[in-house]
Amino acid sequence: MVKRSPEPDESRIESLLGQLRERYVVMGEFEPLMRGIERELTQSLSGEPGWRVVAALRRHVSDPVYLRAVGQGELRYSLFGDPVGEVTEAERQYALARLHAYEGKPTQSRDPGSFFEGIRTVLLEQVALRFGDEAREKTEQAMRASLPPEAVDRLSHGVLKCKDKESWFALLERAESQDELLLDQNLTP
Repeated sequence: MVKRSPEPDESRIESLLGQLRERYVVMGEFEPLMRGIERELTQSLSGEPGWRVVAALRRHVSDPVYLRAVGQGELRYSLFGDPVGEVTEAERQYALARLHAYEGKPTQSRDPGSFFEGIRTVLLEQVALRFGDEAREKTEQAMRASLPPEAVDRLSHGVLKCKDKESWFALLERAESQDELLLDQNLTP
């Protein structure tokens, strides 16, 4: 197995991100994007590996300018600038908490659960988009029953790495068993 240097991939991701921001006005203007936009982007850029599209999108949505836009935003937009939904209060709080963490400021929210609620909301939406409503319901039940915020945070990183519903259920089962070592070591089933 040949190991590749990370630099070429990093520069390709940055290059792709620049192209996306030029091609789609909503990305160039850092407007809040619709939920599930990674699927639309991956389809429109069929010549790029899906992982690279997702990596570029993750960089975009982690940018402080984007986080600030979500924190102040009311609407979410499609790639072509059409309003397609609203930014929820939990999403606003989550974006602002991430922005404050990035900037090294304390969170301004008075609700200590708002950061967790933001992670929880985004995770449930990603699960529903990727694996369907059954997976969303099972995930929501697990979160209500026993999952501590740390496990939910780890799951939020694992959802994009799971290839199918079965691998998601396996990861969720490990989280429910609260075997933190197993969850950390085997983030992807």
